[in-house]
Amino acid sequence: MRLMKIAGVLALSASLLACRSARETTPAAGAVPVEAAPAVVGNPVGALPPALIYKTSGDYRDNVPITLDAARTGIVSYPDPTDISPEMKPIPLADGYLLDRRGIAPTSAFTTYTYEQYAALEKAPASARLRASIIPDAAVTEVRKLPFPLSEAVADTALCNRLIRESLASCPLVYKK
Repeated sequence: MRLMKIAGVLALSASLLACRSARETTPAAGAVPVEAAPAVVGNPVGALPPALIYKTSGDYRDNVPITLDAARTGIVSYPDPTDISPEMKPIPLADGYLLDRRGIAPTSAFTTYTYEQYAALEKAPASARLRASIIPDAAVTEVRKLPFPLSEAVADTALCNRLIRESLASCPLVYKK
């Protein structure tokens, strides 16, 4: 009985200690409060992926792209209809280039679905239906990396067009068909 009382007192003490309010402390001189610590370590701009511009074998800017495997026989990824919006469409630039806002790759294929049609779907089509919707010979023919992130490219398409007109010297070629 005595052992049970001691165990009860210990349990009550432990729960009271766990519920006590935290003591306020003042940070040491020069210390940075946790809330103010930066979320990104290193150069924040370096953490953002560069914007990509690309060309296609035809005008497919209204067609939803999907990603195929290297052999172009299997579907690697495709969007959910809730991931598609008018803001995802590529932005037309000079000389037939498009500013990628969706995630284009050399193995991208274009479907017969427009952005509006795909966004209106209740759920993503089955793989067989997606495969059947691929436009034959519709392909990415060139991809280049811009020297700044997508947010800057979207905000200043005139800068993108100037780089294009200046032969894209500062924009590495990622892929060319």
